Formats: sequence, structure tokens, C-alpha cells
Amino acid sequence: MSKSPAMEVFCESMAQAMFGRSRKDDACVFCGSTKVNREDFRDPISFREYGISHLCQICQDKTFSGGENE
Repeated sequence: MSKSPAMEVFCESMAQAMFGRSRKDDACVFCGSTKVNREDFRDPISFREYGISHLCQICQDKTFSGGENE
């Protein structure tokens, strides 16, 4: 499912404002890691989340689990 053009613009502007990074780059917007590969993600849902937020698995774990790695 793709986002509307307006939502894409909003998400990009938020990433730029919050992290100073573009969602268009193949890097995590939070930590800047460029080592983001499909096989680095725990499951298909985590990889899909990367498509939404552009957070790598490590940053997803920190963000969504209160900072504790599982």
C-alpha cells in the first residue's frame, strides 16, 4: 500500500526536521546506518515498518520497546 503524495511530502519533511536525514536515502533516518538490508529485519512486519518509518531494526527495537533490545 503506497502513501498519497501529500503524505509522502509530510513524512519526508518530518524526517528532515527531526533527524536531518532524507527518507529517500537507503539509510536509517534515526541512526544514519547505511547497512540496512532486508535480511537484517526480524520479520516481514519489521521490514514493512522500515518502509514506513525508515528505522533500522536496532532503532525500531529502541523506539518501540522502550529502549530495551529483545
